[in-house]
Amino acid sequence: MAQRLLEARARNGYPLGLYLRWSARSLIASLALFGLGLALLAYYEAWPAFCVVAGLYAGMQLRDIAYLRISRRSWPFLSVVLDWDKVRAVAGPMDSNAEPATRREGR
Repeated sequence: MAQRLLEARARNGYPLGLYLRWSARSLIASLALFGLGLALLAYYEAWPAFCVVAGLYAGMQLRDIAYLRISRRSWPFLSVVLDWDKVRAVAGPMDSNAEPATRREGR
């Protein structure tokens, strides 16, 4: 998380491209799963269920967009409040070509 904060700081916040890059795997997986479900529901002509599942997917995407907008709005305050020296210390040595760490400690 600290490495991602440093990367966001280098880009002056959370631009859409950075969000898409960080979330690409989960976005593709959710699109594939919901797409498969919607295709099956359409095949069996279960239109009420199709509309419910399509609405759930649309709501999920709108929630993520709202989270991104909130993050972008709060970035100026967050960038001033954070102690960037401590964030760098937690991030450890960061290779400029390395992907941000995604492994969760303590699990």
